[in-house]
Amino acid sequence: MQNNKLKDLKNAFNGNFEVLAAWAEKFPWEDKQAYAQWLAQTYYFVKHTTVFLTLTAAKFGVRNGDAHKGTLKHLREETGHEKLALNDLRNLGYDVADMPELLETSVLYQTQYYWIECFGPISHAGYALMLEGVAALHGEKILKRIEAAHGKNTGSFLRVHVIADDDHFDDGLERLAFAPEADVQAVIGNLTQSAALYLNLLETIQTKHTSQSETATVTAIKGKKAA
Repeated sequence: MQNNKLKDLKNAFNGNFEVLAAWAEKFPWEDKQAYAQWLAQTYYFVKHTTVFLTLTAAKFGVRNGDAHKGTLKHLREETGHEKLALNDLRNLGYDVADMPELLETSVLYQTQYYWIECFGPISHAGYALMLEGVAALHGEKILKRIEAAHGKNTGSFLRVHVIADDDHFDDGLERLAFAPEADVQAVIGNLTQSAALYLNLLETIQTKHTSQSETATVTAIKGKKAA
Protein backbone atom coordinates (compact mmCIF):
# COMPACT_ATOMS: atom_id res chain seq x y z
CA MET A 1 0.00 0.00 0.00
CA GLN A 2 2.82 2.40 0.92
CA ASN A 3 4.56 1.65 -2.37
CA ASN A 4 1.33 2.37 -4.27
CA LYS A 5 0.94 5.74 -2.54
CA LEU A 6 4.53 6.67 -3.32
CA LYS A 7 4.00 5.59 -6.92
CA ASP A 8 0.84 7.73 -7.20
CA LEU A 9 2.69 10.75 -5.78
CA LYS A 10 5.63 10.33 -8.12
CA ASN A 11 3.33 9.88 -11.11
CA ALA A 12 1.41 13.03 -10.21
CA PHE A 13 4.62 14.99 -9.78
CA ASN A 14 6.28 13.65 -12.93
CA GLY A 15 3.23 14.44 -15.05
CA ASN A 16 3.15 18.04 -13.88
CA PHE A 17 6.91 18.40 -13.82
CA GLU A 18 7.29 17.59 -17.51
CA VAL A 19 5.11 20.56 -18.44
CA LEU A 20 6.78 22.88 -15.90
CA ALA A 21 10.25 21.78 -16.97
CA ALA A 22 9.45 22.55 -20.61
CA TRP A 23 8.31 26.04 -19.68
CA ALA A 24 11.30 26.58 -17.38
CA GLU A 25 13.56 25.59 -20.25
CA LYS A 26 12.09 28.17 -22.64
CA PHE A 27 11.55 30.91 -20.05
CA PRO A 28 13.73 33.92 -21.00
CA TRP A 29 16.03 33.83 -17.95
CA GLU A 30 18.62 35.81 -19.91
CA ASP A 31 16.14 38.68 -20.36
CA LYS A 32 16.91 41.08 -17.51
CA GLN A 33 13.35 42.39 -17.15
CA ALA A 34 11.76 38.95 -17.29
CA TYR A 35 14.11 37.56 -14.65
CA ALA A 36 13.56 40.65 -12.48
CA GLN A 37 9.80 40.13 -12.72
CA TRP A 38 10.22 36.47 -11.73
CA LEU A 39 12.28 37.50 -8.70
CA ALA A 40 9.70 40.09 -7.66
CA GLN A 41 6.79 37.66 -7.96
CA THR A 42 8.84 34.99 -6.17
CA TYR A 43 9.36 37.43 -3.30
CA TYR A 44 5.62 38.06 -3.08
CA PHE A 45 4.66 34.40 -2.70
CA VAL A 46 7.72 33.20 -0.76
CA LYS A 47 7.12 35.71 2.05
CA HIS A 48 4.03 33.61 2.89
CA THR A 49 6.06 30.41 3.30
CA THR A 50 6.74 30.82 7.01
CA VAL A 51 3.07 31.66 7.60
CA PHE A 52 2.03 28.44 5.83
CA LEU A 53 4.50 26.42 7.88
CA THR A 54 3.40 28.04 11.14
CA LEU A 55 -0.23 27.20 10.34
CA THR A 56 0.53 23.62 9.38
CA ALA A 57 2.74 23.06 12.44
CA ALA A 58 -0.02 24.33 14.72
CA LYS A 59 -2.66 22.17 13.05
CA PHE A 60 -0.50 19.03 13.35
CA GLY A 61 -0.29 19.78 17.08
CA VAL A 62 0.56 17.27 19.79
CA ARG A 63 -1.44 14.47 18.15
CA ASN A 64 1.10 14.33 15.35
CA GLY A 65 4.24 15.34 17.18
CA ASP A 66 6.71 14.13 14.55
CA ALA A 67 5.03 16.12 11.78
CA HIS A 68 4.74 19.14 14.10
CA LYS A 69 8.46 19.09 14.94
CA GLY A 70 9.44 18.35 11.36
CA THR A 71 7.44 21.34 10.14
CA LEU A 72 9.05 23.60 12.76
CA LYS A 73 12.48 22.44 11.54
CA HIS A 74 11.46 23.28 7.98
CA LEU A 75 10.18 26.65 9.22
CA ARG A 76 13.59 27.52 10.66
CA GLU A 77 15.27 26.54 7.39
CA GLU A 78 12.93 28.67 5.27
CA THR A 79 12.97 31.81 7.44
CA GLY A 80 14.27 34.87 5.59
CA HIS A 81 14.43 33.28 2.14
CA GLU A 82 12.27 36.03 0.64
CA LYS A 83 15.15 38.42 1.41
CA LEU A 84 17.40 36.44 -0.92
CA ALA A 85 15.02 37.15 -3.81
CA LEU A 86 14.98 40.85 -2.84
CA ASN A 87 18.78 41.01 -2.75
CA ASP A 88 19.04 39.35 -6.16
CA LEU A 89 16.53 41.85 -7.51
CA ARG A 90 18.49 44.81 -6.10
CA ASN A 91 21.75 43.44 -7.53
CA LEU A 92 19.99 43.23 -10.86
CA GLY A 93 19.20 46.95 -10.54
CA TYR A 94 15.49 46.84 -9.69
CA ASP A 95 13.27 47.83 -6.77
CA VAL A 96 10.40 45.52 -5.83
CA ALA A 97 8.26 48.61 -5.17
CA ASP A 98 8.27 49.25 -8.92
CA MET A 99 7.04 45.72 -9.70
CA PRO A 100 3.57 45.16 -8.20
CA GLU A 101 2.24 41.75 -7.29
CA LEU A 102 0.52 40.09 -10.25
CA LEU A 103 -2.93 38.56 -10.02
CA GLU A 104 -1.46 35.17 -10.98
CA THR A 105 0.90 35.40 -8.00
CA SER A 106 -1.91 36.26 -5.59
CA VAL A 107 -3.98 33.29 -6.74
CA LEU A 108 -0.97 30.95 -6.44
CA TYR A 109 -0.37 31.56 -2.74
CA GLN A 110 -3.89 32.52 -1.59
CA THR A 111 -5.23 29.08 -2.47
CA GLN A 112 -2.89 27.56 0.12
CA TYR A 113 -4.87 29.09 2.96
CA TYR A 114 -7.91 27.27 1.56
CA TRP A 115 -6.11 23.93 1.27
CA ILE A 116 -4.67 24.11 4.79
CA GLU A 117 -8.01 25.10 6.33
CA CYS A 118 -10.31 22.81 4.37
CA PHE A 119 -8.14 19.74 3.68
CA GLY A 120 -5.78 19.80 6.62
CA PRO A 121 -2.10 20.65 7.12
CA ILE A 122 -0.68 17.75 5.15
CA SER A 123 -2.37 18.96 1.94
CA HIS A 124 0.09 21.88 1.85
CA ALA A 125 2.80 19.35 1.00
CA GLY A 126 1.50 19.33 -2.58
CA TYR A 127 2.43 22.99 -3.02
CA ALA A 128 5.82 22.50 -1.36
CA LEU A 129 6.62 19.41 -3.43
CA MET A 130 5.81 21.26 -6.64
CA LEU A 131 8.13 24.21 -5.90
CA GLU A 132 10.90 22.20 -4.24
CA GLY A 133 10.78 19.51 -6.90
CA VAL A 134 11.26 22.00 -9.73
CA ALA A 135 14.19 23.60 -7.89
CA ALA A 136 15.79 20.26 -7.05
CA LEU A 137 15.44 18.68 -10.48
CA HIS A 138 15.78 21.64 -12.85
CA GLY A 139 17.19 24.49 -10.77
CA GLU A 140 20.86 23.88 -11.49
CA LYS A 141 20.40 24.35 -15.24
CA ILE A 142 18.41 27.55 -14.69
CA LEU A 143 20.99 28.87 -12.22
CA LYS A 144 23.82 28.43 -14.73
CA ARG A 145 21.88 30.43 -17.31
CA ILE A 146 21.09 33.19 -14.83
CA GLU A 147 24.64 33.54 -13.54
CA ALA A 148 26.07 33.50 -17.07
CA ALA A 149 23.72 36.29 -18.13
CA HIS A 150 23.53 38.46 -15.01
CA GLY A 151 26.37 37.49 -12.68
CA LYS A 152 26.69 35.28 -9.62
CA ASN A 153 25.36 37.95 -7.24
CA THR A 154 21.91 37.71 -8.83
CA GLY A 155 21.28 34.00 -8.24
CA SER A 156 21.46 33.53 -4.46
CA PHE A 157 17.78 32.64 -4.02
CA LEU A 158 17.86 29.86 -6.59
CA ARG A 159 21.31 28.67 -5.48
CA VAL A 160 20.11 28.09 -1.91
CA HIS A 161 17.05 26.17 -3.10
CA VAL A 162 18.94 24.02 -5.57
CA ILE A 163 21.02 22.76 -2.62
CA ALA A 164 18.37 22.64 0.12
CA ASP A 165 15.34 21.46 -1.82
CA ASP A 166 17.02 18.31 -3.08
CA ASP A 167 16.76 16.83 0.43
CA HIS A 168 13.34 18.38 1.15
CA PHE A 169 11.82 16.86 -1.97
CA ASP A 170 13.04 13.29 -1.38
CA ASP A 171 12.23 13.38 2.33
CA GLY A 172 8.77 14.78 1.65
CA LEU A 173 7.87 11.99 -0.74
CA GLU A 174 9.05 9.27 1.63
CA ARG A 175 7.07 10.66 4.59
CA LEU A 176 3.88 10.90 2.57
CA ALA A 177 4.02 7.21 1.71
CA PHE A 178 2.81 6.53 5.28
CA ALA A 179 -0.06 9.04 5.20
CA PRO A 180 -3.75 8.00 4.96
CA GLU A 181 -5.11 7.65 1.43
CA ALA A 182 -7.39 10.70 1.76
CA ASP A 183 -4.41 12.86 2.73
CA VAL A 184 -2.35 11.58 -0.18
CA GLN A 185 -5.15 12.45 -2.60
CA ALA A 186 -5.35 15.95 -1.09
CA VAL A 187 -1.61 16.35 -1.61
CA ILE A 188 -1.94 15.24 -5.23
CA GLY A 189 -4.85 17.63 -5.77
CA ASN A 190 -2.91 20.57 -4.35
CA LEU A 191 0.22 19.63 -6.28
CA THR A 192 -1.71 19.50 -9.55
CA GLN A 193 -3.52 22.79 -8.95
CA SER A 194 -0.37 24.57 -7.76
CA ALA A 195 1.58 23.40 -10.81
CA ALA A 196 -1.12 24.78 -13.11
CA LEU A 197 -1.17 28.11 -11.26
CA TYR A 198 2.63 28.41 -11.26
CA LEU A 199 2.70 27.59 -14.95
CA ASN A 200 0.16 30.35 -15.50
CA LEU A 201 2.45 32.79 -13.69
CA LEU A 202 5.45 31.81 -15.82
CA GLU A 203 3.38 32.17 -18.98
CA THR A 204 2.18 35.62 -17.93
CA ILE A 205 5.69 36.88 -17.24
CA GLN A 206 7.07 35.40 -20.44
CA THR A 207 4.25 36.76 -22.60
CA LYS A 208 4.49 40.20 -21.05
CA HIS A 209 8.22 40.58 -21.49
CA THR A 210 8.38 38.88 -24.88
CA SER A 211 5.80 41.38 -26.11
CA GLN A 212 7.72 44.30 -24.59
CA SER A 213 10.96 43.07 -26.13
CA GLU A 214 9.37 42.68 -29.56
CA THR A 215 7.78 46.14 -29.31
CA ALA A 216 11.13 47.70 -28.38
CA THR A 217 12.82 45.94 -31.30
CA VAL A 218 10.20 47.08 -33.80
CA THR A 219 10.41 50.64 -32.46
CA ALA A 220 14.19 50.61 -32.81
CA ILE A 221 14.00 49.31 -36.39
CA LYS A 222 11.43 51.97 -37.34
CA GLY A 223 13.63 54.63 -35.77
CA LYS A 224 16.61 53.53 -37.86
CA LYS A 225 14.55 53.59 -41.05
CA ALA A 226 13.21 57.06 -40.25
CA ALA A 227 16.74 58.32 -39.66
